[in-house]
Amino acid sequence: LPICEPGTLVAAALDGDGDRCLLIETTSTGFKVIDGDRIADTFVNCVTNSGFEWHLAASIESDLSLTTNLERYPKQVRVSETAVGDRWLSFKLSENQNNQFVVSNSFPQVIGVEDSGHLVMASPHPNISECWSLVGDGAMTLVAYLLSLSNFEPSTAMKRGWKQRQSVKNVDREKWDGENQLSNKVEQLLRKKLSEFGDVSSWARTTVAGENNLMLINCSFSGSKLSIGVRNSGTQAKISVSARLEYGGISNGIQEAIDAVCDLLAKQMINH
Repeated sequence: LPICEPGTLVAAALDGDGDRCLLIETTSTGFKVIDGDRIADTFVNCVTNSGFEWHLAASIESDLSLTTNLERYPKQVRVSETAVGDRWLSFKLSENQNNQFVVSNSFPQVIGVEDSGHLVMASPHPNISECWSLVGDGAMTLVAYLLSLSNFEPSTAMKRGWKQRQSVKNVDREKWDGENQLSNKVEQLLRKKLSEFGDVSSWARTTVAGENNLMLINCSFSGSKLSIGVRNSGTQAKISVSARLEYGGISNGIQEAIDAVCDLLAKQMINH
């Protein structure tokens, strides 16, 4: 590729069935990926700068800074956290209704996002007036991003938080359900390890609809929001630990906690 000014969009990549889109942008030292979280933030930045309130749904894998520090937007943004998968984004944006159209006489003010580049937006029904489907389409995502740049305010863009995802492979997934004794041990170990590195408060163990084996820990870690999820893969013999820390947080000690949990899961779930 020829040398371009930093910030130049040089490529777009769609997945095999065309419902995801990632972009490539130049930097002063090379190139970087614009993921779904940044695409969604740019879009919401634009529409709120245009005077609209919006509903943003993001999966548990999205950057935590996307759904926090919402005062950066000039209009109100309502946020929902969902399970992984576009159907759960659509479910939440449809106000917890399955397979229902959004009824509106104007473009519905909703968007759903996964960091993988899967964005869910409204598309008008071809035969029923004032009815909208919620769909993921990579080409539509690309066009929406390009249009959003026309009224995008860089000074209020999302500042990226810290993320890490680590997996243990070749496990017996039946040994984890997010509620059993092993789950309790993992929770205790997480809290113990994190407390060795920082102040831990506002501890809450929860889950989200659609993630039947997810154990989701939300807490304050040295004054910043931290979210850690442990869940089985839906298709492979592995279990993953995902940590997300909002922008400005100090991540010291989180990787050590993840490593300790993965070691415990390997000992308890791998059949030797």
